[in-house]
Amino acid sequence: MAVKPVVCRGVVPDHYRGPLYYRRLIFNFRAGKKPLERMLSFEDRALKQRLANVSFPRAAWRNAPELCDANGELLPELRTPLKAKMQASANRSWDEFSAHSLVLVSARIRDVIEAIAPSVHYFVPIDVADHDGGNFRVYAFYCGVTRPDTALAMEANGITRMVLANGGQTFEPPLNCITQSDRFAYLDPAVLAGAPLLYDPMLAMLFSHELVEQLGDCMPKGEAFVPMGLLG
Repeated sequence: MAVKPVVCRGVVPDHYRGPLYYRRLIFNFRAGKKPLERMLSFEDRALKQRLANVSFPRAAWRNAPELCDANGELLPELRTPLKAKMQASANRSWDEFSAHSLVLVSARIRDVIEAIAPSVHYFVPIDVADHDGGNFRVYAFYCGVTRPDTALAMEANGITRMVLANGGQTFEPPLNCITQSDRFAYLDPAVLAGAPLLYDPMLAMLFSHELVEQLGDCMPKGEAFVPMGLLG
């Protein structure tokens, strides 16, 4: 089946000829349908809540105790599919990449990510009983790669990091001029180190161009990928 072209916002400058990465942007909260998680009733509610409580940064560091063991591997009890069913009021369709307290992805999304980064990220299987007596599988997804510092190239993006007297930090101009907009910004390739998918401390998940092309139009309506460049 052909993959629909990815939905992007923002413009790549005419002068830029380098590789691209992408970040997610929610530009219209009201546009999307109900997240898949809110359409499901889980058989083991305590286990579902445990997964919802997993810290995404800790999962990316591979040290979230609710998710992985001391070696960073998925816990054995999470390798057996959780059971859930579609609620009577659920929509007939759902988004392949649906983020609420859980990030739920389709089997296709899981296969695409696994093909480009085998055994790197976490996928907890969930078998869902549908309205028609059948079932389908989705996965609770957690990014399994991060870096100690952001890949956002501060100087190249005109951002100055300022340390406050209380030990905190602020940034001028504010970071949301990038994180909450479709502005084209630059990343440090030395920090990315070629990872096709990683969790960034400031930008959340970053996706390589190759990965985004394979994912296609998978985000909910009201969300899009925003392109970012790499310093030359």
